[in-house]
Amino acid sequence: MKVAHGILGTALLLGVSGVAQAGGSVSGGIGWRHLGGSDWRAIGAESQPTLGVLADIELGHSPLYATVSGQVSASDIDDDIVDDGVAAVFDLAVGLKLMARQGMFRPYAAAGLTSTGVAVSYDDEDGDESDDSDQTFGYFVGAGGQFHIGLHFVTGIDARWILGTDKLDFDGPHEDGDSFVAM
Repeated sequence: MKVAHGILGTALLLGVSGVAQAGGSVSGGIGWRHLGGSDWRAIGAESQPTLGVLADIELGHSPLYATVSGQVSASDIDDDIVDDGVAAVFDLAVGLKLMARQGMFRPYAAAGLTSTGVAVSYDDEDGDESDDSDQTFGYFVGAGGQFHIGLHFVTGIDARWILGTDKLDFDGPHEDGDSFVAM
């Protein structure tokens, strides 16, 4: 299931990137993810550096765009029980963006659906390895702005809240996958 999720996400982003060149933009991003919940904080995994790809496709002659994004983040697990651990998060989102069609700076608001996968890998205090992952679905709301430097050359900021995810069911933190991401 998780391999299929990764293949589908990659194919979707590659397909969208070609379409976006015809009437939209594709952006790479570097940013930060903050996972909510005390279990994430307890293992030191609540703040993670993030890499992502965002694409938007113009829908007709309206200020409405379809948007697709994929983001991945990871951090070391740091607590008294776990040695050499890592917590990683991947989310794939599809939605709609309301953005001005013209102008060098284009502020926007966005909303859509997300699929969030979380994986943890660590050695416990007895030296036993543990690898586990889970996936959950939710929604996002976001805002940002694009600065159009040239034709299909865009920079900007994107901030989104991923909400409504279920508690994860694995040998890691028993928290949901809700997070705040800024790129």
